[in-house]
Amino acid sequence: MAARMSWADLTPELLSCVADRLHALAWYVAARGACAAWRSVLPPASPSLLLLSKDDDDEDYYAAPRASAFSLPSRRAFWLCKLPAGASRCVGSSGGWLAVAGPAATRIVLFNTLSGKRVALPRYTWLDPASVSKIAFAPNPTEDDFAVVAACGPKPEDVRQTLAYISATDLATWSIREIAGDTLLADLLYHDAGGGGKVYCLSNNGSVHVLHVPGGRPTTTRPVLEPLLADQPAGVRFNPADFFAPPYAKLSEILSSAKNLAFFDGFLHQIWRNTIGCSFRVRLPDGGWFRVSENEVFVLRHDPARRPNCWEAVPDLGGSSAFVGGALNSTVSARAGEGVPWIKGNCVYWVSRFGRGPVMVFDMQTRRCTTTGLAPPNAASMAVGWYSVGGDVPRRDDDDGEVLQPQQKHMRKFKRNFKKRVRAIDSSS
Repeated sequence: MAARMSWADLTPELLSCVADRLHALAWYVAARGACAAWRSVLPPASPSLLLLSKDDDDEDYYAAPRASAFSLPSRRAFWLCKLPAGASRCVGSSGGWLAVAGPAATRIVLFNTLSGKRVALPRYTWLDPASVSKIAFAPNPTEDDFAVVAACGPKPEDVRQTLAYISATDLATWSIREIAGDTLLADLLYHDAGGGGKVYCLSNNGSVHVLHVPGGRPTTTRPVLEPLLADQPAGVRFNPADFFAPPYAKLSEILSSAKNLAFFDGFLHQIWRNTIGCSFRVRLPDGGWFRVSENEVFVLRHDPARRPNCWEAVPDLGGSSAFVGGALNSTVSARAGEGVPWIKGNCVYWVSRFGRGPVMVFDMQTRRCTTTGLAPPNAASMAVGWYSVGGDVPRRDDDDGEVLQPQQKHMRKFKRNFKKRVRAIDSSS
C-alpha cells in the first residue's frame, strides 16, 4: 500500500497549476499561509499595484470602480473585494485596508480589500471627503478601535495646512490641528509607538511635523502636533538651509511635487523624485553646478544627532527597495532576496501620478532610470498606487511549523477550500 502523501509534499508544478486558478487575492494569500512548503513555491503577492477600472458604457456615474491588484513578484492580477458604493478614489492604504471616498460618499470609509469588512468614519460638518488628499491610519482597524489622520485642503479663509484626527478612543469626535506655513502636505506616514502612535507629516518643502496619537481607551487626551526636532523654535518659518546641506536645500523647494516618507532599518527617510519632465542644474556655494537628471531620485535619511543638516543624502537603501508614486502617493518597501523575485535592491520603483504608462525603476547605485516593462494589464485600468497585504509577512508557529496570517482569521477556511481544489484536480488526472 502506497504511503499517504502529505499536502506539504505536493509537487511545485501541481501547486502552481492550482494557484493559477486562485483569482481572488484573499484566496492566494491564504494559500501561501497554509504551510512553509507552499510558501516557498508561491511568490508573495506584495508589493502590488492597486488598479481601478470602470466600463465606459456604465450609466451609473457614482458606481464604484472595480479594484484589483497587480502583483509585481508573481506578475499577475488578482481580484479584490468590491469597493463600497459611491467610492471613486482611494486616499490611504495600510496592510490590505484602503481609505476610500468619492463624490457620492458622505463619509470616509476604511475598507478591507480581502475580507470586505468596512469601518465608516463619523461625519463632521467641516470635513468634506472631497477635500481630503491623504489619510494615514493605524493597522487593523475595527469599529471599536481605529485611529485616523486626514490631510485636508486649506480653509477658504486661511492657507494653513490642516490635519483632522479621529479615533474610537476619544468618543469619536474629530480634532483639528493646523500646521503653520503656506506649503501643502505631500505625505503622511503612520508609525506604531509604545502606548500610541506617531503620524509623520511631510510638507512639499521638506519640513516634517509629528502628530503624537494617544493610546488606550477611553481617553480625553488630544493629539499633540510638534516639529520633528523638539528644539526647533515654534512659529519660525522653515528654512531648508538649516536642515539640508547644499544642493539639497535648494532641491527641497524645486522638487516639491513628489515627496514620500518611509522607514528603512529603523531610520526615517525622505524620497524625492524629479517630475518636472526635464533635466536642470542648480548653483553650488563654491560656484559650480549640480546637475539633476530627468526622473532622478534622491533619498535622505534623518539623523537627529546631526546639527545642522539633520537630513543626510544616502547612496543606497541598505538592500531594500521602495515603491512610490500614483494618485494614492503610497510608499511600500521590500527587501530584495527574501523570497521576492524580480525585485532588485537599492532601487526606487515608481508610477506616474496619472496611473498610466509602465512601472519605472531608478537604480541608486548606477543613478539611472529605466522601465521595467510592466504596466496595467489593460488600457481601462489605472494604477492608483502601491499596495501591500499586511499579512503577507509570515509569523511561524513553532509547535507545528505552520505559517499563520494574523490578519486573516478566515485563512483556515480558504485553506480547506484550496485543498478541495487540489483534490479535485488530482482525482480527475
